[in-house]
Amino acid sequence: MSTATQSAEDVKTTSPKKQKQSLPSFMKAAFSGRIDHKLIFPFPEPSSEELQEMDSFLQEFDKFCKQKINAMQIDEDSKIPQEILDGLAEFGIFSLTAPEEYDGL
Repeated sequence: MSTATQSAEDVKTTSPKKQKQSLPSFMKAAFSGRIDHKLIFPFPEPSSEELQEMDSFLQEFDKFCKQKINAMQIDEDSKIPQEILDGLAEFGIFSLTAPEEYDGL
């Protein structure tokens, strides 16, 4: 067998068509009306301690928002009052995307 023929045979045996996928196809499932969220959001599950911490934070933040933020007034004034910005800063909202080593949450 010539080198060119042998190379062609090697390509045939290693073609992607013959390789098996390890994960199901998200798009194939989406076209059939099924969406497996684990394929597009493979985030780890939080521990029960983390869930409690998040729940506590969200309860306090929700309370702050309901008591302090008047969305209609903000829309009318086209300005967020400094008191609200200070409150958001106290909650650490402006640092949520920063890792803990940089004083984020």
